[in-house]
Amino acid sequence: MKTFVVEDLSKGNKLVAFHRSHVPQADGNQDIPMPPVPDSWDPEITDALWGGMARSRERVMGKKPHWMAEFTAIVPGYQNSGLAYTLSNWVFRQSVATGLDIYADATMKGLPIWKHYGLEERGIITIPGRPGYFDTYEVVPIVWSPKNKAMRDAAKL
Repeated sequence: MKTFVVEDLSKGNKLVAFHRSHVPQADGNQDIPMPPVPDSWDPEITDALWGGMARSRERVMGKKPHWMAEFTAIVPGYQNSGLAYTLSNWVFRQSVATGLDIYADATMKGLPIWKHYGLEERGIITIPGRPGYFDTYEVVPIVWSPKNKAMRDAAKL
């Protein structure tokens, strides 16, 4: 696993962005250890999100070794500044160097950013809403292939 963190030194080392990627496993193992889920968490939502993403990754990638861009998060006020690309550039370069695809799950808000870099949609994961708390939420499985020149050009690699 590789994690990058961005702090704003002018604001007392305020954490403003991070990115975490997982390295390919030769045997195609996709297990990402999760911390214990508190009993108070809604089991349907927990399974829809964490289980849904794991099932989607298995469906899309099978046992094929690949990189996984697990999380990229940018604090409001620092978004649209190029940080998402800067943080993700490492996994793009690793993908090109190894010839292996990248798998990620994008939020609907982040999807246009990733599509700009040539990632292709591979379905939808729906997280059920809870009236009075939050609406139905969708996450989009996406894949980036270093073998596709248009994708490499989009990512400026």
